[in-house]
Amino acid sequence: MRCRFHLGLYFPASRRPQMRPCPGRSGAMGVLATIRGNATALHRARLILLAGALMAFTGWWELLHELARNWILAVSWQEEFASPARFFMTFHCPSRALGMLIGAGGYLLLSRENRQEWVRRIPLVAWVAILVAIDLLHFVALCELYLYPLAALLHIAANAILVYGFIGAAQVLFERPAQLSALVAIAIASGLALVNLVVVPVLDKSSSPWFDESCSLAFLLIACLCSYGFARLLPTTADPRLQSLLIQARIVDSKEPRALIAHLVMYGAVLGFLHTIGRRVVYGETFSTAGVPTIAVDGSIPLGLGALLAIALVLVLHTRRECTFARVWSTLRKAVFTLAVLEFLMVPLVSIAIPAVVTGDCAAVLYQMLFIMGCCLIYKESDCTGTGLAAWGILFLSLGQFVSGIICEYTIRQVLMDSELFAVLRIVAFLLCTLATFWVGSDADIKKLWGLRRDYLPKQYQDKLVREKVAALAQQASLTKREQEVLVLLAQGVRADAIGNQLFISPNTVRTHIQNAYGKLDIHSVKELNALLADAA
Repeated sequence: MRCRFHLGLYFPASRRPQMRPCPGRSGAMGVLATIRGNATALHRARLILLAGALMAFTGWWELLHELARNWILAVSWQEEFASPARFFMTFHCPSRALGMLIGAGGYLLLSRENRQEWVRRIPLVAWVAILVAIDLLHFVALCELYLYPLAALLHIAANAILVYGFIGAAQVLFERPAQLSALVAIAIASGLALVNLVVVPVLDKSSSPWFDESCSLAFLLIACLCSYGFARLLPTTADPRLQSLLIQARIVDSKEPRALIAHLVMYGAVLGFLHTIGRRVVYGETFSTAGVPTIAVDGSIPLGLGALLAIALVLVLHTRRECTFARVWSTLRKAVFTLAVLEFLMVPLVSIAIPAVVTGDCAAVLYQMLFIMGCCLIYKESDCTGTGLAAWGILFLSLGQFVSGIICEYTIRQVLMDSELFAVLRIVAFLLCTLATFWVGSDADIKKLWGLRRDYLPKQYQDKLVREKVAALAQQASLTKREQEVLVLLAQGVRADAIGNQLFISPNTVRTHIQNAYGKLDIHSVKELNALLADAA
């Protein structure tokens, strides 16, 4: 069978979609309009643009981190820069976790205060300008002015903005089929592998920091262009008043899952330990039990290899079967725990130190991939919002990483790898990993998603969903509490006279509330009210 390429998409010739150029448009807008007219091309174009955006953003995020480390290593041998540069190096990795912590906390704070509208109104061009400015200022502060405190603040700001954007997009991603979450995780891990195995080793041989910076900006611009294309191809809500309805409607109606929170914090601490120890080993800053320095290698290679191994595990375990939370948790217990423990055991041995780091990096990347898939699956089976799951999850995970990174960086700078204190750190990390894997609830608790899984009769769940949707509409249209109560009963099929009996008000008062609510919502009947609520399903 003959096959041809159309707009970069691969189709068999016998099933090739007839995509004609959109009249009146040319260039990129014409391409987007043409793709939007064909369902198959639209689906594939979305996947390509989404994967490209995630890979490019991850690549930029990793380059921003790794290039800063390389620039610092280039000047740390000079006496006048030695002390400030080492201080920056000590808190370089924890500052990334701190930026993620601030980004997640800022999103939750703005959501609670209902102040996200002014953030959503910022155009994409402004966000691109902000990120480019942060990237350039970060480079100038490090390589030209040697202002390490300013560079650290800019590094934190870049991570905070990137995490904020990912949380904002989580709702859109989690609304898609659960299998897409595995593809999202694979795209992010592929960005890590590409940068660490190809880009960073090439840039290490470059003698021009400005060339390195131009590569970083190229990744950022590609990511923004792919994000713009993906956003343009997304379906828009029929009624603009309902654009944020789903985000506001799905809420958590149970107690806080304390065991899940403890799991995230403890695994964050384990990931911080794995990253800190791994970087110290590959850069030759630690010592073996015999007192012989370990051999320094390119620090990006182990992380790239670990990302490739993690991608292989996800492809084998989760893309050929139905993606369920039980399988994700099983992979965490069987693979992530085993790989993390292997690094704890192998790091002190000189002959296998580098394979140990690859093992630990594989465990860290695999856990982050499972975290994305787990958030999506919990969203599917609970009443949590996608943005809320992503924000709270990243908040607790980065909190553990930040605290663990600070402790490990400070401790390892003071002691040698063969000291008793380092042995104590390994024991603590092993205990945290064990507790977070096997002691965060029984199998029954995990099956119920620590109390987050919805458990309603069909009628109960439908009534609850109506109440939540009407509450979101009431907030948008400034309905009074009584008007909201009347609309809930009306949408549940209760007649006006029965509403008066339930609320202990007269039928005339009920009709007045209904007319006022209809006027604020710009509708005229119960049928239009039900259609308005049904559009958000």
